[in-house]
Amino acid sequence: MDDLQLTPEAVARVHDRILGLEPAHTRVVEFGHSGLSRLLAAHFDYVLVDELKPFEHRDIPTEHLVHASLSEDVGSPWFHDIEPSLLPINIGLMVIHHRVGTLDASAALRRSDLLQRTRRLLIISDDGEALSGMLNERKDAVPLIDDPDLGAWLLHRDVESVQGVGTAHPRLDIFTRGLHILRLRRWQKRRLGRLSMGPNPTIAVREARARMMATPGTWEEASEAYGALFDEAPGFRDVGWQLLRTSVYAERWNLVSRALINMPELCEDERFRPMVEKKFNLIGPQATVLAIEKMYSTSLDLQWLVHRWTLGQSGVRRNHLTPVSHAACMTLSGPHIGHYVLRKIDLGESEELPKMIDDAVERHGVIETLASVCVNETLPEALNEIVRDLLQRCDGMTVHRAIQAIGRRGDPAQFVGRSSIMAMMESGTSLHTWMVEFARRTQDRAMLNALLSKGLPGTTDAVIETLENLVGQRRDERTVDL
Repeated sequence: MDDLQLTPEAVARVHDRILGLEPAHTRVVEFGHSGLSRLLAAHFDYVLVDELKPFEHRDIPTEHLVHASLSEDVGSPWFHDIEPSLLPINIGLMVIHHRVGTLDASAALRRSDLLQRTRRLLIISDDGEALSGMLNERKDAVPLIDDPDLGAWLLHRDVESVQGVGTAHPRLDIFTRGLHILRLRRWQKRRLGRLSMGPNPTIAVREARARMMATPGTWEEASEAYGALFDEAPGFRDVGWQLLRTSVYAERWNLVSRALINMPELCEDERFRPMVEKKFNLIGPQATVLAIEKMYSTSLDLQWLVHRWTLGQSGVRRNHLTPVSHAACMTLSGPHIGHYVLRKIDLGESEELPKMIDDAVERHGVIETLASVCVNETLPEALNEIVRDLLQRCDGMTVHRAIQAIGRRGDPAQFVGRSSIMAMMESGTSLHTWMVEFARRTQDRAMLNALLSKGLPGTTDAVIETLENLVGQRRDERTVDL
């Protein structure tokens, strides 16, 4: 049973917002079942808190379920009996439902014992007006969707770093420390192995064993061990840094993300960026893009990672349903803007496009905005209208550059006709890359022959740049034909 009566379109819109907040495998806890639950369980490290018994759920695996009863307290129906110990700690995002008379999100906001486990909450309601009335006065709340029949508000909580959690655990016994000081590594390893065989090995013993594993060849085992320690005692010694370090070397980027989100001061550690950049140089452009998509959260202030994600060869594949793609749209030009615009059109949110395009033009200019939004040769009519409007802003000096920008990945034939190009050619204008690409896309052999045999200025550069674009886009037949 769904606590929220969300239409498939509403589910798609909210799901899109969540994908733009946190990377895959982030810990997400949802209070109440909804049409989102199955989608979240497939993408995140997910837990569902619901009143139904685990065996009554058919779309969510039982290992993702925590049972809690609905009850009223001070007139607020919610899961008041939920024990925080049943939930994971270091939660990346907590999703809370609000429905008048069924689930009251304000009750969740009063549970400080739950809220201290996360930095961000997403409150969703099928009554957007009621949700807006409850949250619009809060300075820590930002509306992601604010419609009368759908609301999704993100709350940023000022939670202290987990650096101070677990610092009071006792240190190793003096004999084991002595073995370390004397560099008797083999004896130390044996002793730690014996101590860890007990029913409840201490945090100090587990950390010392993890530290001994933190060497080439056993990075994954060390990362796994430090991941478990980070959940229990992140402030013990330098557990946070060691989790970050071993996970980078082991390429376990979801654990890198968990460490950074819950201990953001690690982002400022002077060792972090050189270490990650060195790893990126080793794994190559495609693996680097995938790594950033797995580790970047919009809660992090890591603009250099966003910039690195936009770099690379044109053949690198990028997932534009990720937080880093969303962040790039806010600051950098590139095809991520075009894919974001297409997603808005698919979600039925075209009314947001004019402001989005105006903001992009203000940041990047008309030419780069055109290059950013024209990501395919075939575009929906709503986007074609935007392109036509942008072309009208160009004067005679910039129209060639504008058409060429469209031609990087799009098709200028939708905006410039054959007669216009032939007229330009007869007037003796320089040959531009977009003209050659136009003739290739339209398979107009006569026009291509005319352009290349006319001897216009810029012919060689136009042909070379066209070939480079075709090779980069792997349009092999066109490359060979040209």
